Amino acid sequence: MTTLMQLKVDKELKAKADKLFGELGLDTPTALRMFLSAAVREQRLPLKLSIKKDPFYSDENIAFIKESIRQIEQGKVVEKTIDELENTIEEKAHA
Repeated sequence: MTTLMQLKVDKELKAKADKLFGELGLDTPTALRMFLSAAVREQRLPLKLSIKKDPFYSDENIAFIKESIRQIEQGKVVEKTIDELENTIEEKAHA
């Protein structure tokens, strides 16, 4: 059995939400049902959906940063100038 829920929101907020949910392939009522279902299931506000993702926090970059920190802690840091790095890149490109 279903029941009707009504809520008032700012017109601009609704338009922006409709646009966002549309970009995610959803209509607003479906998105709100998903939100309510997830909140009840998880017993918290499920606010992790996003269409924008900061590439800095990608799994690959985080793994690289952790490995770099590990190498620094173990004293395995190699210092090179920009010229040395560019030469290394060129050598690998021609190998």
